[in-house]
Amino acid sequence: MKLHERYLGNCTALWTVIMCGCSLFAAGPVEQASPADKFPQTAFALYNAPGFAWNPSGTGLAMEAFDFPILLLDNVTAPAAAHRAAHNAQQGYSGVLHYAHVEAEMSARGNSSSCINQDTCQPLGGHTIWGAAPPLAPTAASTASQLPIIMLLAPVDSTAFFKSDTVGAESAMGSLIALLAVADILGNNSAAVATYSKRLVLTALMGEPWGFMGSKRLLWEMYNQADTTRGLDVENIQQASLSNSLMRCSSS
Repeated sequence: MKLHERYLGNCTALWTVIMCGCSLFAAGPVEQASPADKFPQTAFALYNAPGFAWNPSGTGLAMEAFDFPILLLDNVTAPAAAHRAAHNAQQGYSGVLHYAHVEAEMSARGNSSSCINQDTCQPLGGHTIWGAAPPLAPTAASTASQLPIIMLLAPVDSTAFFKSDTVGAESAMGSLIALLAVADILGNNSAAVATYSKRLVLTALMGEPWGFMGSKRLLWEMYNQADTTRGLDVENIQQASLSNSLMRCSSS
């Protein structure tokens, strides 16, 4: 198995004959390497084109399960590891050798059911937040509650193979900051907001990288008129904009 050839391209991998773990570091610029699928989340696409490659450099590694830990070394640790690995090779991997001792803890190990039962992880989703401007009327039957709705949505979280060392790992924060800026402007102009002919609904979605969990749940609650979305009518949605990818859909 040559994980580095599949994922990082130009990198060095250290492992023993019996795989106990894998340490990776980039030995040069990494080009066209993506752990996502070639068609990310194709199972939830609105059209049937599973062979289309939106992400040609995708390897799909982010969706695979591995039976051993994989660690990305930083710029300080990597040269020392490479030096010791080269020494082991010169020794023919016999005699007194260098070895790596992993001290990092993976608390959410195993599958989701086991780590939730052990209280070492939390389920995704369930924390989607929304707010309306103008505010919703006390009763959904009022005329004001029937204003056309413009939804501005932003994902709260993102995912990557190496969470903090991948380009765009914090990309979700940009759209969330933009959403909060809009909320701040509206909050400081409540008198003008009260005269709007349309209702702006600001929504922060949880779990979008995992099957559009947040948006699907929000639509389900709106469609079924749940208490958590009381006053929001699906039929009144005129336009929806996802701020992180500039995707827009509208209906007349």
